[in-house]
Amino acid sequence: SRIRNTVTLDDRHVMAKHASIYPREEELRSVHQIVTIAERSLKALSDKFVDEDHPVEKTRKSPTLKRPKKRAKRVPDLRPRVLSAVNRVGPLAKGLLIHNDDTVDLVLLCGDIPNKDLLHRVMENLPEQIRKIDDTIKFELIEEEAGFKIVADFDVKVELSVTLTSTEITLKKELKPKEVETPASDESHDEISGNLPKHLLLGALARLRHAKWFQARASQQDSCVVITRILRDLQKRDKVWGALSSWALENLVYIALSSSTEHMSPGDAFRRFFEVVSGGILLPDRPGLQDPCEKEPIDILDCCTDQQLDDVTKSAQNFLLKIAFREVHKVLGMDRVNSMHRHPNSFPHPHATTAEDEVAQQRKRRFEANTSD
Repeated sequence: SRIRNTVTLDDRHVMAKHASIYPREEELRSVHQIVTIAERSLKALSDKFVDEDHPVEKTRKSPTLKRPKKRAKRVPDLRPRVLSAVNRVGPLAKGLLIHNDDTVDLVLLCGDIPNKDLLHRVMENLPEQIRKIDDTIKFELIEEEAGFKIVADFDVKVELSVTLTSTEITLKKELKPKEVETPASDESHDEISGNLPKHLLLGALARLRHAKWFQARASQQDSCVVITRILRDLQKRDKVWGALSSWALENLVYIALSSSTEHMSPGDAFRRFFEVVSGGILLPDRPGLQDPCEKEPIDILDCCTDQQLDDVTKSAQNFLLKIAFREVHKVLGMDRVNSMHRHPNSFPHPHATTAEDEVAQQRKRRFEANTSD
């Protein structure tokens, strides 16, 4: 398909709104600092736990003749790790942070299903590792149900939430396919002394899958990240849209943009999203939205009631009308951007590329043709 190289008024509104909600430099710097410190500290803590739990016996070296030094081959450390990996999830991993986002998330993968003893062990030893990296940082460690939160003051105050989980919890479930997972079985897991809530462990694994899916699929669509950021801002401004989970919103954006074969500018993509939602994809007689990261059929719109989905559909229809009548600024919650900086009746620069300038050039050519006759 041919790519349109003109910038419309809707494009300018969408990009101006995106620029206004993009995180400030000090916000990005603070997030980068706390995430980097946490990742390095948890990696060092993982190494410490390995040495404590599986110490390596040092063998006495026998004297040998000196030979030319060769580059030693790095032998992989095959000792089992209590803490195996740390991953970014949520808006941080997907590149969807917006202005005033003061909480970011990490998932800490463990070698076995984590319990409260491991959580307390991590919390007791982590401050020492953080101070080794930066002894000037002032932070607070707060315990949560399945993890902990690091609150620190940099240029701005930032909270980093770390959730513990393990892939072992899903492997054990797959090893017993005949056993049907029931609420009672979840409760029995949680009732065992020292266990972390199972639904939070599974939720953390799901967030890992969501982040990988978004990076591989959704972010490749034209204007996907820009539109999703703007819709996240809409969710903060409008409680009707706030009913949708972030995962449902991201899937709706992907479906809307991937369903078009044409290249879409930011303004086109913004309108396309509301066209798809206005068409009734959320209504009660809908087929549902299948979670692309789950083997079992799961409707990601189960987070909302039928009334909430109906309200979102009506709101989308109303927004689509506003866009059609050149009131996109009202949908975006911003002041109107001037369509032309110069007087509207003045002739444009001969190399201008905007849609308004092309129309003005055509009028000028028709006027000159008529006067020459």
